[in-house]
Formats: sequence, structure tokens, C-alpha cells
Amino acid sequence: EIAKLLGVATILEGSVQRQGNSVRVNVQLIKAATDGHLWAEVYDRKLDNIFEVQSEIAIAVAEALSAKVTSSEKLTLAAVPTKNTAAYDAYLRALAFYRISDASNAERFLQQAVKLDPGFAASWALLSRVHAQWFNGGDRGPARREAAQHALESALRLQPDLEESRLAQAYFQYWVERDFPGARQRFEQVLAEWPNNGDAVLALGLIARRQGRWDEARNYMSQAIAHDPLSSSARGNLIQTLFYLREHAAAQVSVDASLNILPDNGFLIGLKAKIQQAIGKLDEADETLKGLQVTPAGGWVMDAIFSQAAYRRRYGNAIANFEAAIRSDKAAGSLGIDSSQLNLLLGDLRRLSGDAAGAKTNYMLVRDELLPEEKRQPGNAWLLKTLALMYCGLGEREQSTNFAERAIKLASAVSDKATGPEMELVRAQIWARFGERDRAIPALARLLKLPAGRVTPAILRLDPDFDKLRGDPRFEALANSDKNQN
Repeated sequence: EIAKLLGVATILEGSVQRQGNSVRVNVQLIKAATDGHLWAEVYDRKLDNIFEVQSEIAIAVAEALSAKVTSSEKLTLAAVPTKNTAAYDAYLRALAFYRISDASNAERFLQQAVKLDPGFAASWALLSRVHAQWFNGGDRGPARREAAQHALESALRLQPDLEESRLAQAYFQYWVERDFPGARQRFEQVLAEWPNNGDAVLALGLIARRQGRWDEARNYMSQAIAHDPLSSSARGNLIQTLFYLREHAAAQVSVDASLNILPDNGFLIGLKAKIQQAIGKLDEADETLKGLQVTPAGGWVMDAIFSQAAYRRRYGNAIANFEAAIRSDKAAGSLGIDSSQLNLLLGDLRRLSGDAAGAKTNYMLVRDELLPEEKRQPGNAWLLKTLALMYCGLGEREQSTNFAERAIKLASAVSDKATGPEMELVRAQIWARFGERDRAIPALARLLKLPAGRVTPAILRLDPDFDKLRGDPRFEALANSDKNQN
């Protein structure tokens, strides 16, 4: 089953037993078709020599598969990343957390690794990636940028030709500098020398999507899944790309196949519900979201629960769900854009339910928390988007539109074809909520034709944001355009 999932003929299986400074590595190469052993060996070594064991195993496996290991490859295999086994242990733990998108624990163990061995280039490289990921995910202040740059410079100073160092350099260009053409070129260089690196493949897919090369993005993401079938990031981004392209049938097939492998993944569950909502299948979305709770970093699930309540025009359960999430967030001491998003959506739910005073309370919490952050992170489009919608909730048209325009300008500055339309949709929603039909309706018509426009005829029919446009023949034509096609 593993071989079929990975698309391979042989499986390398092993176990490690550790006692004090001694380690036993039991490893075997299995032919999947017959479940027979091609090769097996037991290695008893001291931890001080663990990297020699890795090299021995790699060469033995290659020879068992009748592959030739070149002299340069032997040198690469023999390279010792660090002589500090505790630092290496911390690095491996960090890598495991990074693979499951737990950046907090990854950063914690990487800080340990570089403290134990300041000359450990691979740890500095991964630490730079973690800081760059935080920066890309919302913490776009100068301190985070400087931390990513310092870690990258440390890795490049120690081992400029190390593949991990060059990969970190590519991520810095992509996530921090927002230099999509330059990052694309650097990832391609990494992939030329490291052809089975799924991270580089996925990154090329994400950059292709931002540059509007949609078919190329889909192909790269499919390749990334082939490299790592258990990667929720690769699977989720392929589904998200299909969703952006409004290829909803293909997206549904892909999300169901992914959930068969990763049944509890919130990213995938939220995507499934959003796909169902986009085509007006609210009963199916109810089933998908049944029993799920809102969490601050829940992303797509949080958005789907909010949208379901808005489209159904049933607010009570969702309000209670968001209130519980905010209480949990406060108890954990969490602050930032994620908690502000909770308050924004709770404010919207209260506004829609008729609780104007309660809504204002939530909106003011968003304002008080994010305005200082906006001064620290002026280049954060997602923060500007949240402020735009908050001011819209407060009924402040000019402030709301100004923040939306700034978010659009940031996306336009780097020609971001994935983020730009989403920011344009926010502006169209603001115009619609203020009843500016002559602005909102042409904008929605444009977004219906754009990939990543995040709006469909079904959403136009369901979303209360567009209630002030109803009855206008131009809007009704857009909202029913899918029916006309059928």
C-alpha cells in the first residue's frame, strides 16, 4: 500500500534503538511486489559515528538497486553537518515539526540547535525559512525580517554551496522580498541540483500561481504530491488552485481523495466546505462542517463556518462558536491578526443578526489591536484587508475604501494574480454594502471572469453582503449566469 501511494517499486524500512551513546540501526530494502528482502543489515555504532552509518546505508542501498554512486556523491554523503549530536537531534525534531506546519516548535528546536552549534549551517538555513514563513504568514514587522535575514546570512557564510542554504535563499526572495521572478529562477536552480526536493517543486507551483501561470501551477503541485503524497500543503494548494479556477468538480474529486488519506486535516475540510458553498450546495456543506470548532489559526474552516452561517442567515450557533474561540484565545494569551480575524467575523455575525451594539464592540477591539500593528507592518495586505472590513462594519465608508485600495496597491506592486483579485473582492463587497451599485456590479462582473476572484453566481445569490444590489437587472444577470449556461 505504501509503495502504491508513493509510486515506487521498493521500500526502505528501518528502526533505531538508542541506549546511552550507543545506537543500533536495523535497516532493510523490500521489493514491494513480492514483499521480499533485497538487502538487510544491522549497524551497531556509537552516536559519535552516526553520520558514517548514514553514508554506509545510502551507498549500500544504492548498490543493492544496481545504482552507481559517483565520487562527488560519496563526498556529499560523507559530509558531516555537525559534530554536536545534541544539535543534530534538535535539528531533526525541528524538521519534523516543520513538516507538519508547526512553526512555533520548529523555531524553538532550531534556536536550540544553533545555540549548541553556531556553525551548523543547515539549522541556520531552516531557521531562516521558518522566520520567512512567519513573515509571509502575517508577521511582517522589521524584527521578523531581520531574523530571517540574519539566519540566512549565517547559513550562507558557513556553507554557501549547501543545498539547504540555497533553498533558504530562494524562500527569502519569495516570502520576504516578494521577488517572484528572482525566486522562481533560484528555485529552478535548486531543483536542477536537487531534483527530488518536493518543497522546491511546490514553491515553483505557488509562484506560478501568483504570476497567473495557472496550468504550470497545477502541474507543479501535482508533481509535489507525487514527491510527498502525505503533504497536506501540496494537496491543499492543488485543490485551492482548482477552486480559484472554478473547476469545482475537479476540486471536489481531489479534496475527497485527499481526505481519504488525511481525514482530520482542517485545511482540507475547510476547502471542501468552501467548494460546496461556491456551487450552492449548503446542505452538503452543513454535513462537512458538522461538529467543527472555530480556532484562531483555523483559516479555511473558520471562513467556511462564518460563510455557512451568513448564507443560511442563521447566526446563533456560529456566534457561540466564535465566542468560544475568542475565550480560548484569550486564555492562551494569543494576540495578533488571527485573534483580530475572530473579532471581525464575530462582529459581522452580530451585525447580520441585528445586534449592532455587540458588533461595534467587536469591531472596536479589531481597531484597537490592529491600528498599532498597521504602523509596524505597513506592507501587510491581509492586515489592511481586515481593517478595511472592520471600518465597513462601523459604517465608515471613506476609511474602509482607503484601506481596501492600499491592499490592492500592495498586491499590484508585485503583480500578484492570486492575492490581487481577493483584495478587489473586498473593495467590491464594501461598495455593495454601502449600496454603490454602479461601482460594485461592474467590479463583480470583472471578478467573475478572473481566476482567484473567489466569487461565483451561487455566492452572489446567497451572500447578504450583496443584498443592496438585489433587484438591479445587471446584478440579477450575474447572480443567475450559471443557470443561463445550463
